[in-house]
Amino acid sequence: MTNIALTGCASRFAKVLLPLLQQDPEVERIIGIDLLPPADTFDKLQFVQQDIRDAGLKELFMGCDTLVHLAFIVTRPQRIPLAEAADINLAGTWNVCQAAAEAGARKLVVSSSIAAYGSLLDNPPLLVEDSPLRGLYTTFYYSQHKHANEIWLDGLQYAFPRLIISRLRPCIVMGPHQSGAENLVTPNRVHFTSAQGRHSLIQFVHEDDLASAFYVTIRHDLPGAYNVVGDGPDTLPNIAQTAGFQVIEVPQEIIVEEVRKSWEAGQTSTGPEWVTGEGSVICSNEKLKATGYWNPRYTTTEAFVATAAALTGV
Repeated sequence: MTNIALTGCASRFAKVLLPLLQQDPEVERIIGIDLLPPADTFDKLQFVQQDIRDAGLKELFMGCDTLVHLAFIVTRPQRIPLAEAADINLAGTWNVCQAAAEAGARKLVVSSSIAAYGSLLDNPPLLVEDSPLRGLYTTFYYSQHKHANEIWLDGLQYAFPRLIISRLRPCIVMGPHQSGAENLVTPNRVHFTSAQGRHSLIQFVHEDDLASAFYVTIRHDLPGAYNVVGDGPDTLPNIAQTAGFQVIEVPQEIIVEEVRKSWEAGQTSTGPEWVTGEGSVICSNEKLKATGYWNPRYTTTEAFVATAAALTGV
């Protein structure tokens, strides 16, 4: 029987992962850590209201076989200073992972991101897990934080050589529960793009496929990094058009300005840095497929289409 510690248990993604853990007869108990309780209740879930930066987590993790670390500031509301987001994403990650290792956990399953590779103009057409991480060489806080955490995990691995550390690197997550869906799937089914957007490839992974990837990594020992992305990258205008959206082209600066205004007004947590990437980040998922435990049910386009249908009823 397995006892699991899960940070970010009230997150959008945990809402999809928790039912899989609840239904698994091998999972005895889940210690869920967050600042707010999850919306759903589960018999196996013991909720602990705690900041991931707090001291004393080692004692909480005693007896846990696996730590699943999801807690992270992804899109940053304007009210959260960048320094605070960095403290949560960096110091918080280091604190929980160190505490779990010292408590005797056998395995860490850490949510990283393909953003750790960095969105740079000279990226190769297809990135694999051994491709250099260059997120620190960008101006995008999310890429910087994900890259920095992976460097820190390298050091933790040296300090605890028997510790199994699995790093899952998803792309943008679609699905009816995810913030990416809210940002990209508009109720009026209109997609605004730029000339640049018509030439930039993108990948999506459906929340169900990502939950499956986390689940198999919890159930099986898969040390190292794994890209978790949908097949069939395409441009966002093409994907939106396939979903039946009306695609309207406007100058890129107008898109950035509108996002900035909405962010500053507190209408969205997605700041302008999310729409100003320099290059594309397209990744291979062959390493995870080769384990024999995972294969995505949804392609990139299918993930968007299914999400649009779920959210708009069309």
